Amino acid sequence: MKTATPKYFTFALTLLLVAFGASSAMADSFTITTPSTNMPLGGGGPYATVTINVTSSTTADVTFASHDNGTYIYLMGAVNAVDLNVNAATFTVSSPIVGTSSLAGHTAGTLTNDGFQNAVDGFGSFNLSIGNSDGFGQADTNVSFTLTNTSGTWTDAFSVLKSNSNNFDVAIHGFQCADTCNQSTSSAISTGFAGGDWPAPTTVPEPGSIMLLGTGLTGLGTLLRRRQ
Repeated sequence: MKTATPKYFTFALTLLLVAFGASSAMADSFTITTPSTNMPLGGGGPYATVTINVTSSTTADVTFASHDNGTYIYLMGAVNAVDLNVNAATFTVSSPIVGTSSLAGHTAGTLTNDGFQNAVDGFGSFNLSIGNSDGFGQADTNVSFTLTNTSGTWTDAFSVLKSNSNNFDVAIHGFQCADTCNQSTSSAISTGFAGGDWPAPTTVPEPGSIMLLGTGLTGLGTLLRRRQ
């Protein structure tokens, strides 16, 4: 005789399956603060924030965002608009690379994957450089794309990048402007490069999927004991 599965037992199994299937993105960010000595970027910074969001063991979303300190904002454009030293022997970059500006008068430029760049104005070599088709008028306040590791895996956001021989793993080609400027009628106050190095990782919070899994296992064990 076939015994019907109790509703609470079905719910417990469903919760367990959800726990195993849940994914938890691991995100972290840091601020670019070091100006180039060759082409000084004025205003004292900080200049931009880079956020790495690991969505799987082989994929990571990257976002560069201009910093607005209440007086100046720093756009990213021209050659070497944004640069990364990716911790992977081989990798791909999503297309199109998305660039937008929060300022008035912006004309969207074309962002291209320019690959390896040997010398980014005092910050060393980077194995990924994103270029913009023009300078200040088409420079962006946000640049985003997805990296896919085709030669290994990443364990967390801190493992996506690695320092180059100059101890930098990110850089931008920046354009300083008043935070209320209009890109079609204004000009950059200064232009230059800024770089940063990913800081040492702090305590990584427990992923939500593990917490959900614990809840599911505890609930399932209790229900099984009651059933027995």
